[in-house]
Order: sequence, then structure tokens, then C-alpha cells
Amino acid sequence: MKLLWISLFLAGISALQIFQSNDLEGEFNTCISSQQSQRFDDSKALLTDLLPAEGEPVIEWLTETEYEFGDLPQKKEATAIFKFKNITDEPMTIDAVRVSCGCTAPDWSLVPIEPDSVGVINIVYDAEKAGYFRKKVRVFVSAQRWSEKIYVSGFVE
Repeated sequence: MKLLWISLFLAGISALQIFQSNDLEGEFNTCISSQQSQRFDDSKALLTDLLPAEGEPVIEWLTETEYEFGDLPQKKEATAIFKFKNITDEPMTIDAVRVSCGCTAPDWSLVPIEPDSVGVINIVYDAEKAGYFRKKVRVFVSAQRWSEKIYVSGFVE
């Protein structure tokens, strides 16, 4: 029983030391962060000036963002075409198109899309496995902070 009380006492002292060291660490972090906050705010302001506000799109989809293939024969490829328009005053590029699996392959131009011009993204689906599918594709645009999402779906017979 004595051993149990001694163990609990030592555990309490250790916990107290940990909490006290965390409090000092917090004070140290507060000191550092307050000294660097102005530089961080300046950097953030520069980025904010360069990129549109969150929620402000830079492209307008001219086609639906979900493409339904319908029924596809197995072991055949099918292509979905997504068209969009650059609605900014500056040229923009598609930096990357990321697919959710290897059965989907994107194709797009690396040439900058001028203001009010139309761009195209082709998504090729390889209908290898039978059954229903729905694949997400993320499109990363140069003048936008978030990815646009497009989808292809269908049923492989």
C-alpha cells in the first residue's frame, strides 16, 4: 500500500513539472510569435494581393462538372471533355490535374489561357473493372488557392 502512495506521489510531482514547463514554453512561444507577427502579416498581405479572395473563382465551367458516361463496355476507354473559361483579367494556367485512381487519366494544355478564353480538360476512363464507378478529379489553377473538383461516373458492363 505504501508503494502505491509513493508511486502516486511521484507521478503527481512529474505531472506538475510537465505542466509548469509547458506554461514556460507557452510564454516563450508567445514572445517569439509577437516579435514575428508583423513579418507574418506583411507576407500574408502580399499573398492576399496576388490571389483572389477565398470563394472567388477564376474559372467558369462551360460544361457540367459531373460527366455521366452511362453504360460502358468493359475493357474500352471513354473520354469526358470539360470546358471552362478564364474569367480573370490575367492569363492563367492549369498547374495540375490530379485523379483519384490509375483508371483515370487527365489531358490538358500547358499553354496559358488568356482572359475570356476557353480551356479544355480531357478525362479518359479505362473501363477495366465491371460495376458502378464515380471518380473525383481535382483541377489546380494558377490564380486560385483551392482546387476545382470535377467528376466522371458510369457503369461498366
